[in-house]
Amino acid sequence: MKKILNTFIYCLFGFMISSCSKNESLSSESNSAEGIEPDINFSSNSGNSKYSYFFADTDNSIGFSSLKPDPLTEYSTVENVSSSEVDKQTKISLHNRVLIPSVNTEHVKLNSSISNNIYGHKVNFKIPISNQSTNQFFSSVNGAKNTGSETQAEFEMYVPELIEITSPKNKSSSDLFLPCYYDGFILEWNADEKNGNGLVVIAEYKGMNAIPSNDTDEYIMNIDIIENDNGSTILNTSLFEGIPDLSLVDITLMRGNIDVHEIQGKLHKFYGESHEKLPIVLMRNFDSIEIVQD
Repeated sequence: MKKILNTFIYCLFGFMISSCSKNESLSSESNSAEGIEPDINFSSNSGNSKYSYFFADTDNSIGFSSLKPDPLTEYSTVENVSSSEVDKQTKISLHNRVLIPSVNTEHVKLNSSISNNIYGHKVNFKIPISNQSTNQFFSSVNGAKNTGSETQAEFEMYVPELIEITSPKNKSSSDLFLPCYYDGFILEWNADEKNGNGLVVIAEYKGMNAIPSNDTDEYIMNIDIIENDNGSTILNTSLFEGIPDLSLVDITLMRGNIDVHEIQGKLHKFYGESHEKLPIVLMRNFDSIEIVQD
């Protein structure tokens, strides 16, 4: 399980970066982390999360990703389509938008009018299948419809609401890195009672410190699973294991949904996810408050 999650986290951060446009950047990016593989650690309750299958190896991958790089920036939503081979015959209707997968992953930025009808809603997928090669796929998909020479496999998936961290909350660029004590850290967000997958929370440290002379060349990434999407949790102290006092840390909160279906011998992955970053100054003792405020 840890190996699966390890692969998932590497892919997740690569996906988070690639889903942004070229002119966008993740907050608090540090040159000191370039070329350094992160030391990835998992909390004891990571468990058998559905998110571990988010980046399963499939023939086609189609879905939505939304990134909010910091609390003061608006969400950027992209539609991602990729395929392991060129298949001009594979036309996929994704929420009433016809797509043709290509070998290279294509990222299409969506406007708010489209993304508002995706997050917090059920998204439908339709794939035409020849009548001559039906298989057990239909037993797991609701509503296979006959459309002349083709049978159309149709199913839907709920995409959780866009994630929004509500507390702690950065209110201006002057306090972008909020001082937060590691023990009893309460994280709050907009709950989604329809989301049964929980959330992923990540603490990422790239070696930067509020006191520049304390900078290091370390790169630590600690991961935990929040099982209940009820809008509030006390973060496990293990999430900050190995991260020094007064470090600049990015907290990433992510939630989404994913389905993988086999269609005529090919695996198709459909997903929708969103994630927000919260930059903080991690405090391990209360005396550090005076240093941060000076």
